[in-house]
Amino acid sequence: MLAGVLGAFALGCSGEGSPETCDTMARPAFALSLQMQQGPLPADTRLRVSYGSGEEIFSLATPPARPRVVFCVVTATDAASRAPQALACELWTDGPATLEVTGGEEPPLERQLAAKRDECGLVTVREALVFGAAPEAG
Repeated sequence: MLAGVLGAFALGCSGEGSPETCDTMARPAFALSLQMQQGPLPADTRLRVSYGSGEEIFSLATPPARPRVVFCVVTATDAASRAPQALACELWTDGPATLEVTGGEEPPLERQLAAKRDECGLVTVREALVFGAAPEAG
C-alpha cells in the first residue's frame, strides 16, 4: 500500500484549476524525509504524531503492523552495517499535526506541522528533517 501511496506524491492540483478540474486522488497532509546529521538513525528512533483525532507512534525497532496515519519506509541503509540511514514518511492527518522524533542520545526534534489547502483540497506539505542537527534559532 505504501508504494502506491508514495507514488501519489507527484499528483495533485496545480493551483490553477477550478474544483471541476481537480483530481480526486487522496493525498497525505505531509510527506517527510528524516535522516541523521551524521551516521545511521538510532535503532530506537520513534516518531510521535499528534493530530486532531488522536496520536500515533512509529517505532523503527518495531514498526506498527496496521498504521492509521503514519506510514514510514526505510529509504537508505548503511552498506556495511545495514543500519537505516533515512526514512520517508507520509502523515495522513487531514490537518495540522505535532511531530516529535526521539532516539539515541539526541535531543528530541519537535515540529508543528501546518496543513495547506487550495481550491482542490489538501495539498501535501513536503519537509526534509535532519535529526541530531543543532536546534534552529528562533
